[in-house]
Amino acid sequence: MYIVNFQGINACSGVSSIAAALSWSLSIHGNTVLFLNAASQNFSLCTDSLVGLDKDNLPKEGWSDYFSHNYQKEVFYLLEWGKNCYYLPFGKTAISDEAPEFVDRLIKKLGSLSKIDFLVVDAGTRESRLAEEFSKASSLSVTVITPESNTVIKLEECNPRENEYFLLNKFMMKSIVMNDIELLLRKSKLSESMFKYVVQYDESMMRASMQMMPVTRYLPIASASKSIEKLMVDIILICRLTDEKADEQQDKAEDYE
Repeated sequence: MYIVNFQGINACSGVSSIAAALSWSLSIHGNTVLFLNAASQNFSLCTDSLVGLDKDNLPKEGWSDYFSHNYQKEVFYLLEWGKNCYYLPFGKTAISDEAPEFVDRLIKKLGSLSKIDFLVVDAGTRESRLAEEFSKASSLSVTVITPESNTVIKLEECNPRENEYFLLNKFMMKSIVMNDIELLLRKSKLSESMFKYVVQYDESMMRASMQMMPVTRYLPIASASKSIEKLMVDIILICRLTDEKADEQQDKAEDYE
């Protein structure tokens, strides 16, 4: 199971919409995908809405409840979102200091279920405890950034993790300021960790947001959807390369012994 963690450099960077769109794209290309809501409770409703849930029809429990010490049930429910695509809501149990334990137990539990090719995580903002733990456990971690001044300031203080990549989202091609910011970032210390394309914010993206569905489902031919398709291909390649490197290191360790 490949774990792909999505996190935003700021709140409202578009993490949920990107993660949901990627999950949908992976599933329609023959992969079994679990889309996991690990955003804090302040932002989790947005992720729920993208898969057709709202505050009136949310399940009573989520994965955070399942692993809480007060939870007694043994059944682990996945919601079917589409063919080969499932969703796991956050739940009502707050997680802070116990984040490492919760993430470890969740990944072990998912590994024991029927085959899941990709676990796509919406971890909210980069500085959250859950984002930090899922980033450590993931094959790769994608930090979604928006081309604005506040983002540049935060990125100046950012030390990229070994498996971290950066994706520009909500990009308006006609904006001179956004183009200047993109050029600045591509010449910065983050340049080697940035995806070579951007996710455009155009009419199709806005309409998809209004309909509360991923743009890849709403309009697959949109420019934003095509960027998600490129992202999907890159993520599959990176995950496979990560596996190959891990196998090589294991072989070297065995030869050394």
